[in-house]
Amino acid sequence: MNMQTEPSIIIGAVGALITAVVPLLAKTFGWTDELASEWEAMLQAAWVVLGILVTAFVIRSKVFSPATYKEDVQTALETTPPKP
Repeated sequence: MNMQTEPSIIIGAVGALITAVVPLLAKTFGWTDELASEWEAMLQAAWVVLGILVTAFVIRSKVFSPATYKEDVQTALETTPPKP
């Protein structure tokens, strides 16, 4: 599994878990269908927001981090330029 597909699998699995667990909780606690759908929508939205925040943090740390910048500069300095 590579880094391009792993996050989508995790997000999909948790989304499916939320979709499966909310009806079970609704049945257990005697919720109405409307209340169960509201909880499910709220949890799905919270999961999406959390996924966006984590993605932004990972992108920030991988793409724009000072360590990455220093590594890119060092690589550029060590590489000989192509001859015209």
